[in-house]
Amino acid sequence: MRQSFILSVILFASLSVLRAENVSKCIIIGSARQYEAVVDSLSAAFQRADIEVETYCVSARGIAYTADSLSRVVGAEGVGIVGLGLTGGVVAANICKANPSISWLVMISTLGVSGKRFEERFMVAPTYILDVPDSVVMASGLRKQLRERNAEEGDMISIELRRYNPEELLGSICCPVFALTGVNDARLDWYENLSAMERYIPYSYQNKFKAYPFTGYMLLEEREYVPVWLGDASRSVVKNVNSQAINDVIDWIDETTNSQR
Repeated sequence: MRQSFILSVILFASLSVLRAENVSKCIIIGSARQYEAVVDSLSAAFQRADIEVETYCVSARGIAYTADSLSRVVGAEGVGIVGLGLTGGVVAANICKANPSISWLVMISTLGVSGKRFEERFMVAPTYILDVPDSVVMASGLRKQLRERNAEEGDMISIELRRYNPEELLGSICCPVFALTGVNDARLDWYENLSAMERYIPYSYQNKFKAYPFTGYMLLEEREYVPVWLGDASRSVVKNVNSQAINDVIDWIDETTNSQR
C-alpha cells in the first residue's frame, strides 16, 4: 500500500513537470480599446489550450521603444507572438527579427505594404469612391490637396509607421507565420497586404495566409464592406469576433509547435 502511494506521488510529480515543460507562452501586442474583443477571444482560446498569455499595449508613437524593450525580456524558448493591427504587427515583427528563436508569429490585420503607401491610400481613397467622373476629381485637385494636407499635418499615422519598410523587416523573420485578415476590412486591402506578406516573408511550409469572408478589421464580423470614409457610426460598435479564425489560430499553433518538437 505504501509503495503504491509513493509511486502515485512520483507519477503525479513527473506528469506535473512534463505538463509544465509543454506549456508554451504567447505574447499579444495591440494598441487600442477596439482590440479588446479579439484579445479576449484569443486569451480565452489560449488558456483552454494551456498556453500562458501576456498582453502589452503599444502606442503608434512608441513602436521602436516597445519593440526594443520587449526584445530584451522575451524568452525565446516556447514563446510565440501575436501582433494586432498596424502598430502591434510592426512591433511583433521587430521582436521576431531580434529573437530568431521565437517559435511562431501570428499577424492579424497588419501591414504588408509600406507605411507611406498605406497613409497615401488612406488619404486619397475617398476620391475613388465618389460618384463623379475621375477626370472631375483630378481637375478639382482634390487628391493633390489631400496629399498636401497630409504632408503638413502628418497626423494620419506616426513617423515610425510612415517609415515602415515591410520588405526589409518581414524579410528578416525566421519563424513560421500565420497572417490573417478580413475580406471586408475597410482599413486594409486584404489582397494587397496578404500577397505582399507572402512575397516578403521567407518561405516555410508552415506559413499560412488567409482572408475570411464577412469579416472586417481585427477579425470582427462584418456582413458587408463599408468604407470607413463614409463615416458609418455602426462600425465603431464592438461586434462578435470570427470564431473560425480564432480556432484556426489555435490549430495552426498546435500543428506548428508539434512539428518543432
